[in-house]
Amino acid sequence: MKVSLQLLGLCTVIFSVACHSKRGTPAAIAATDRFHKQIAARQYEPIWLSMDESFRRSGDLTSRNLDSIHNEFGEARHFWWKGGSVESGFYFPSHLVVIEGEVEFSKGWATERFEWMVRGEHAVLMRYSIGKKFMPAKSSASQN
Repeated sequence: MKVSLQLLGLCTVIFSVACHSKRGTPAAIAATDRFHKQIAARQYEPIWLSMDESFRRSGDLTSRNLDSIHNEFGEARHFWWKGGSVESGFYFPSHLVVIEGEVEFSKGWATERFEWMVRGEHAVLMRYSIGKKFMPAKSSASQN
């Protein structure tokens, strides 16, 4: 009986950690989807407001940067989640969710990395980066 209670306790801890580690992921995925839709619609203010204050002050992602992303890549058609992580502690209500993936845009492909601080259903953008993976060659007709 003592062994089975210990085993039950261990299983409960493992299950709790596994469930806890996924918290925040749905909100981060929804925020990533919203980010792509807002860039497509050139709605930069909601993105700006969803950013962490220190990220805003860094100047790494401004309306000009977002407009450049839209102009260079076009609209996001599909996002393939390639990896990520969730960092959280039992004593903190927030979770740092990192989402990395490849994106098919209307003008080519890119890799993206999002870092969201999630508390409940609210996601705050802590960091964002985009890197070219493949851009289609311009046709000779479009160069003339």
